[in-house]
Amino acid sequence: FYIYSKHCWSYLSLSKNRRSYTGVFLSLFIWYLTRLWKSMIIVGTQIYLLQLVP
Repeated sequence: FYIYSKHCWSYLSLSKNRRSYTGVFLSLFIWYLTRLWKSMIIVGTQIYLLQLVP
């Protein structure tokens, strides 16, 4: 595990600009996922409430 982390660290230090780019991409991806998850929860609760009402 230590060797793996060291290898990862050297790889990340070698590609700093790529790491920042992937960081921005990851943050955008996580933000999109959270938005999608929130909308899915809202739609799911609405459907659930509609099923409760006879």
